[in-house]
Amino acid sequence: MNLRFAAPALIAFASAVAPSLAVTGSLSTPAGSGLISGGGWAAGYMVSWDITPNGDGTWHYEYTLSNAAGGALSPASSHAIFQLSENIEESDLLNFGGNFDEAEFGTFGPSAGNPGFPTGESIYGVKIDFSGGGVTFIEFDSTRQPMWGDFYAKGGATSFVYNTDLGVPVANANDYWATPVDANNNPLFKILVPDTIPAPGSIALVALGGLMISRRRRS
Repeated sequence: MNLRFAAPALIAFASAVAPSLAVTGSLSTPAGSGLISGGGWAAGYMVSWDITPNGDGTWHYEYTLSNAAGGALSPASSHAIFQLSENIEESDLLNFGGNFDEAEFGTFGPSAGNPGFPTGESIYGVKIDFSGGGVTFIEFDSTRQPMWGDFYAKGGATSFVYNTDLGVPVANANDYWATPVDANNNPLFKILVPDTIPAPGSIALVALGGLMISRRRRS
C-alpha cells in the first residue's frame, strides 16, 4: 500500500570538484539528450537539479521542471515521480517546498494516471503532486546523500516525460560526482535522487508527524 502525506542536445551531468560540494545537472528532450516526452510536452522538456550539503550531514534537493528553453510548461505539471531507495522512511524526506501540494511513497508504473509510462517498468519512489502552473519548482531536505535514479512526470491528461534509460540498472549508482554507467560502462541518462545510504554524520531529525506535512511555499 502506498503511504501518503500532504501539505522530485547533450546531457549536463553532475558538476562538482569533490563529492562534498554541490552537484548540479539536467536532462532534456529529445531522447538522445536524456528525456522522452509525449502529448503537449513533445515540443520540449527539461528537468534540472541542484543538490547541496546543508552542513549538518543532511542534503538539500531542488528540482526545476520546465520546457526545453527553461520557460513555463504547457500543460502545467500534474505530478512527478522520483526514484528512492526501497529502505527509505518518511523521516528521511522533510521540509518540502516550492509547488508542492501532496506526496506519496510507493511503487508506480503504467496506469491511466501515468500516460506513456514504459510498459513493464516501475519506479519505487515518491510521487509529488503539484499546485500552480508555469515553471515547476520542488525542494526538500533529506538524510540521504545523492544517487543516480529514474524520473517520470505527467501534465494535463496525456502529456508525459521520463528519462531515456528508465529501468536500466546503474553500475555506479552511488558515484554522484561521475557520469552514471551500466554494467558495460555505457553512459546512462539518469537524474540524482536520495540514496540508500544515510548521509554521514546526519543529525537526528524531527519525524514528519505521522504521515502529514504542511505545505510550505518557497520564500
